[in-house]
Amino acid sequence: MSAGSKVVSDVPTLIGTNTNEGATFILDGIKKKLHSWELDLILDVLFGHSFAKEVRARYPVAKGADARVSFGRILTDYWFRCASHKVAVSGISSRTFVYQYDHEASFAKSLWPKYGLPFCVGKVCHGAELPFVFHNTGYPSNATDFKFTAKEAQFSENIVSYWTNFFQTGNPNNGSNGVPIQWPVFLNSTRSTLLLNATLLKTTTSSDVCKFWEKKD
Repeated sequence: MSAGSKVVSDVPTLIGTNTNEGATFILDGIKKKLHSWELDLILDVLFGHSFAKEVRARYPVAKGADARVSFGRILTDYWFRCASHKVAVSGISSRTFVYQYDHEASFAKSLWPKYGLPFCVGKVCHGAELPFVFHNTGYPSNATDFKFTAKEAQFSENIVSYWTNFFQTGNPNNGSNGVPIQWPVFLNSTRSTLLLNATLLKTTTSSDVCKFWEKKD
């Protein structure tokens, strides 16, 4: 596209993030404990001293704690979650559906170390949704010992139904597959998001945290 050109096609959009997206990259990139003063310096560089003070207040580091935890939360909210929500309300589509994936697989203790990410055990890291979106725990099927529980199998089928309906119709609620609950369109006024978890499917909102990050813009 040439400079100044605009996207004119109104294409339905499905977008989302995982609960611990940022932790995946922070813990993989920083191999040792991060001190709070080190995080302070990083935040000053990233955001400028004035806004960094607000970030520190919102994502505090307990005395003696590993600041990578807070850094991971910051990256999740700023770089992944709220950035995707900014896209959702940007006007590129009049019909956008947003999710937050929040399920740790029952086989996580075997899965993450196999792929060099042992620190993701106990978290919902980047890519955690893939076995459930594709309803596949490995290829060929006998290559791993990863197995869905009965509840996870149903959870995966629900996700596949949403995704398939979206591919067919541009709306995850409509199509050849039934869905357990209606997934609301993401509007700036409501910020309704579908929370994907094997125990509970529900709609939630992110207006508070993302309005904080929008101040930076």
